[in-house]
Amino acid sequence: MIINGQDEILVSQMEHHSNIVPWQMLCHKKGSRIVPIPINDKGEIILEEYEKLFSPRTKMVAITQVSNVLGTINPIREIVAIAHSHGVCVLVDGAQAAPHLSTDVRELDADFYTLSGHKMYGPTGIGVLYGKKALLDSMPPWQGGGGMIKDVDFDKTVYMDLPYKFEAGTGNIADAVALGTAVDYIEEIGMNNIECHEQELTKYAMEALSAIKGSYTIGNAYNKTSVLSFILDGVSPQKMAELLDSEGIAVRAGHHCAQPVLKHFGLSSTLRASIGLYNTYEDIDALVKGIIKHRYKS
Repeated sequence: MIINGQDEILVSQMEHHSNIVPWQMLCHKKGSRIVPIPINDKGEIILEEYEKLFSPRTKMVAITQVSNVLGTINPIREIVAIAHSHGVCVLVDGAQAAPHLSTDVRELDADFYTLSGHKMYGPTGIGVLYGKKALLDSMPPWQGGGGMIKDVDFDKTVYMDLPYKFEAGTGNIADAVALGTAVDYIEEIGMNNIECHEQELTKYAMEALSAIKGSYTIGNAYNKTSVLSFILDGVSPQKMAELLDSEGIAVRAGHHCAQPVLKHFGLSSTLRASIGLYNTYEDIDALVKGIIKHRYKS
């Protein structure tokens, strides 16, 4: 798979900037272009429109498993199957999904799957890139250096087999060990237990927020988890975040590194409450109480 001029990369409207900007940089270099995959007003991929986007120029699909703004859980297996029926590879951004959902990359049939260590309660600056062996075998190293070679001469270099040809220099050993510990922690609790707990809290929070007058939730997909983005009449997201912070309640305000999806809803900023395995019903009640208390303060 080589991307050249006139080729197209399908990228959904709900992507984090980290799954948009690198593709834009590649397209600028190669003369290719990004084609947005549309979503509906609930924040769901429109599968019928997605399939219409494929053409002989389509070379890659890049899509998130779970939106970091909407909480939408995308039907990745179906999305991958459609792409494969057109002979197109799929990269799945699993950063938001890995700490919340049980995932089997083989069952998804993803060609590439990525995740971030810090989203899984591990260290920052480390992550995972999974790829199918045949694809990784066909790819050249992206860095050169020690440890990734079989033989070096001034005429040519022969690279090591997988995974070593992608491991130039001294690896980030300490953070890799720490990430492994974080994975052990999650597995000890049990992904199914985490998923059920967070799904129940998400449903509870959605109902609680919808009961607040002048509160509007952004992202109401049937299948969603762990993320609640919303706006409030009469107060900016930034101001409400500051007021909630004074109560010891941590939410985020801004564009959440996903401006295209906010623009789809005609917004530049929202409040976002993120639910993790450590959250409780009492945390949701405190959020709602804090919002009501500070509702019309400016």
